[in-house]
Amino acid sequence: MKSKATKQILEQLKDSSHPPIVLLDGAWGIGKTHLIDNELRPLIESVPQEFGDYHYVSAFGIKNVTEFQDQIVSLYISNQKESSTYLNGLTSQISKLARMCGADASEAGIIQGVISGTTGFIRQKAIQNMKDITLVVDDLERLSDEKLIADIMGTCLRFAEHNKIKVIAVANATAFKDKTKVEKSFSDVIKLTRTTEELLTIIANIYEENMDDELQGIFFQAIKHAQINDMEINNLRVLQRAVNRTLKIIKRISLIEGIDKKRSTERLTKNIVLLTLYIYVNELDIDEFTSILKSAEKWRSHRLAEAIASRNASQPQIEKLSEDDLRKKALFDQLNSLLNGLSGIDTLAEYCLTNLVPDLSNNEFIEKFQLHRLANPIDVFKTHTFYSFASEQEFERGVEQLEELLFTMTNVNWSDWIICCDTYLFMHERGYFEDKDIPNLAKELKGRLLEEGIIDLDTVNHYRLGMREYSSNKIRTHSFESAINEIDQRSKAKHQATITDCFLKDWRQTIYKPQSNIEHQPFFHCIDQKKLTKAISRWTPMEIAEFTGFMKKRYRIVNQLEKDQLELPVLKELAQGLALKREHMTGRLQKGVLKELIAELNSAVATIENRKNSNILDSPSE
Repeated sequence: MKSKATKQILEQLKDSSHPPIVLLDGAWGIGKTHLIDNELRPLIESVPQEFGDYHYVSAFGIKNVTEFQDQIVSLYISNQKESSTYLNGLTSQISKLARMCGADASEAGIIQGVISGTTGFIRQKAIQNMKDITLVVDDLERLSDEKLIADIMGTCLRFAEHNKIKVIAVANATAFKDKTKVEKSFSDVIKLTRTTEELLTIIANIYEENMDDELQGIFFQAIKHAQINDMEINNLRVLQRAVNRTLKIIKRISLIEGIDKKRSTERLTKNIVLLTLYIYVNELDIDEFTSILKSAEKWRSHRLAEAIASRNASQPQIEKLSEDDLRKKALFDQLNSLLNGLSGIDTLAEYCLTNLVPDLSNNEFIEKFQLHRLANPIDVFKTHTFYSFASEQEFERGVEQLEELLFTMTNVNWSDWIICCDTYLFMHERGYFEDKDIPNLAKELKGRLLEEGIIDLDTVNHYRLGMREYSSNKIRTHSFESAINEIDQRSKAKHQATITDCFLKDWRQTIYKPQSNIEHQPFFHCIDQKKLTKAISRWTPMEIAEFTGFMKKRYRIVNQLEKDQLELPVLKELAQGLALKREHMTGRLQKGVLKELIAELNSAVATIENRKNSNILDSPSE
């Protein structure tokens, strides 16, 4: 089936009242090259008496107009079937000359290489004899030199006017600075646009062998879901990107035993499509995306403050968000709405942004990507689809496992316990279990949560804590939220203790680890200063010298007031402790390098105190 743009192009090329040269204009990724390859080329090649031979050349990488002409001439000569005696002789001689030089490339490549090294006479002679071809020139907008673009357009126009060559230029015309050149060079500009339905039809044709009807259906539903959330997408390349990532991840999960592949495929396909579109539409990179997730607790607190302020007129006005914060908050709200919660989104987002399948074990893959385990009732409860149990007996067996997880097991995954607890309380509130004292049940579960050893503290995800959406009324109470936050604090304390221990052993390896997050954050106030002093005094001179350089840079940043305030007492205490240690040392090298560190610590103290005094003076008096 011919598209409207294809019909327009063919009509313009057939019209002899003007030079047969048109521009196919369209935005990046709209599918211009796809239209050329899959619609125009077959139609042109099917009517050689009308359009002659078909030739395609990309302007990308071309350095000058002579190189462009050489490419066209070489394509023409290598495909000529009935050229003149002169051209036949020329082709023969050039081929012989090229082979004498050891060339073994294709005929077109040989001819182009030889033409580029010969006189302009041969080139111009060949250009004069060119006829009966349709030439497609792609990627014009990828050239940065406006003069070169204009020269190539002029060359194409001369081909159309003098040789009657039919020319189709392909470009995104909005990238051209000189719009008048477009009007002067082309007989008509054909604007290519696509509806979502057209793009999905193209996707279905491209991936016909790789996507069955069910997978296509999931893919198309995800696109419609994006549109419902006001995220219009009309870019073929981005849609192909989403499909390619989906197919790659499906291939990987096909190797995992014990998961519900159908449900896992459905969930991953939907989320990959939505994430890929979300990232493209909002022009995000991996750092920006991570910052949006990390700020979740900030937006949650801000919404709570807004709600309190609106109910209580005497409540002080909340601080207004900056433009950057407002943008990030809007992006977070859109993401949360788009995916109906953000469980397991960090790993999946990294995959969508990098196109690298994580090197994880099967169990890690199941956990990180939140895959559905096969016939595991716990996963059914986690997805809040307990009504899908096939029978009462199956449901009761599932409840037994659920209660074992909540009331018996130890060292449980944090996400598993919290979600299942929420579902369990929700079912009680909705009447799935009768004759139960729900307040006492919630109290019992809260106590169970706070018992030492029940939750595996290493599985607590701090960034996702504030994103959790709960179904149960009881788990939303201040009391239960405090218990959940208590577990979060325990996890952070354990994490901090691990980082501190690593720091005392090897500060250089620890400070730059992504999971440490201490290079620019408050940290030294968390370490026992006697242990830190003792550890530093045992470091090698080189380690101490490098640490001195690190501390010199650490307090130059002026907008980290929290770090300054927390670490100021530490710096004073550390400088005094190291000075005492130094008095009892005999080695001149060790004493010298320690003196440099002490001096740098005192300099940091002076910098922070001067900054603090300056802020006090700058503050308006009451």
